[in-house]
Amino acid sequence: MGNKDDGRWQARYPDPSTPGDTLKIKWAFAIAIVLAGSWTLFQEAQAASSQEKGGKKRDALWDVTRSALMVLIINYHLDYYGIYYMTPLQDNWYPGFFMPAYFVISGMFSKRRGDNYWSGILVNNVFNACLFAPIYAPVFSPCVKNLWFLWALAAYRALLQPLLAACHGHFGRCVGTGAGLLVAVVFNYAVMAMPVWWFAVLQFAPDDLMRIGFHAIFFAIGFAMDVAAVRRILQQKITLVLSFLHMSILVWVCYGTYVQSEDVRAQLFRENIPEDFMPLSYPREWMLTVAQRTLASLSFAALLVPLADAESSCMRFLCQMFALSGKRTLYGYCLQFLFIERLSMTALQRGMDAQLRNYLPMPLYMCPHQCLQVLFTFSLCSPLAERAFHFMVTPEWVLDCVGGIKELFAPPTKEQLQSDLKINQ
Repeated sequence: MGNKDDGRWQARYPDPSTPGDTLKIKWAFAIAIVLAGSWTLFQEAQAASSQEKGGKKRDALWDVTRSALMVLIINYHLDYYGIYYMTPLQDNWYPGFFMPAYFVISGMFSKRRGDNYWSGILVNNVFNACLFAPIYAPVFSPCVKNLWFLWALAAYRALLQPLLAACHGHFGRCVGTGAGLLVAVVFNYAVMAMPVWWFAVLQFAPDDLMRIGFHAIFFAIGFAMDVAAVRRILQQKITLVLSFLHMSILVWVCYGTYVQSEDVRAQLFRENIPEDFMPLSYPREWMLTVAQRTLASLSFAALLVPLADAESSCMRFLCQMFALSGKRTLYGYCLQFLFIERLSMTALQRGMDAQLRNYLPMPLYMCPHQCLQVLFTFSLCSPLAERAFHFMVTPEWVLDCVGGIKELFAPPTKEQLQSDLKINQ
């Protein structure tokens, strides 16, 4: 599994079977944060459940899906941090579709543009991404230089969304969908043609630009979808059965030994695609990859329909927990790197497995740390996280500072002159 004698590994990931006092303090603090954050979400879910009444309600499926996807993303990053100084990540069944699923859902709901549309892009995508690179990243981790997802969402909403809306408005639904997909392909090539000096300005790794370019097609696919029609299809029983079969085959192929081709496994299971894997270079493989990841995204959402539509009080409450955390996945995405790295969450997970494997068979001994990951996600997407880290994740104070400076140098208004005149008199 790599060179664990490396001093960097030993300093950053000490042996969890013999934890020192520092590691124990980190773990205690991590568990306290997880429990405190989850408790605030539990209280919020209780209040929301007691206030549920008749009338039109927000569909919980998409929030539940976002929350479940965040659990997968945190699980993936926990594995990533655990092997940072070791061999490359082994294939897993979900990294191929969890980010496409996010962008499909984002595209589906990007047709609605309120008065704060542009300010929301600036605050929730651009400002926090700009602040993350020079300020937050140094205290987070050497593994992470920037959050490419924030830049991707900002670019899609600011540049791609108006073009997609124009295509659908001028050409109609069918032709407009095709034109929108073509725009996404052109956007992919435009991103990959960016000069190298942009890497240094935005502190991007080359993989980041490939991800931003490649995932544009999923935003366009989501934009072309009708939310109500997709919801009706996903709640059909036959869709649930087919989705279960799809995911089962995906897991079987991932962990089996029948498909050994590196190209096929990269197209199915890996978040990073090869640099030369472009629509015009490999048209058939590219289209199949996009289709498979889109279907996997929708299949994953379909498997969560029973939870979103549950009638029992216990399942409804669990649905509330996931739905409320799903509204704050931006907090989970940004904050996970701080807590995973600084509180040694990977070592805590490995320590739990090391102790429990002596008493439980595989895979039962992994269940406690999987439950911890769900609670970890809840805590990062909780009201406590929102209150504590609002200044960082949604830095509206930047707009306040700009507005204050603008007012400072602005000429006095007629009302201000009249008020000053009355005071002088």
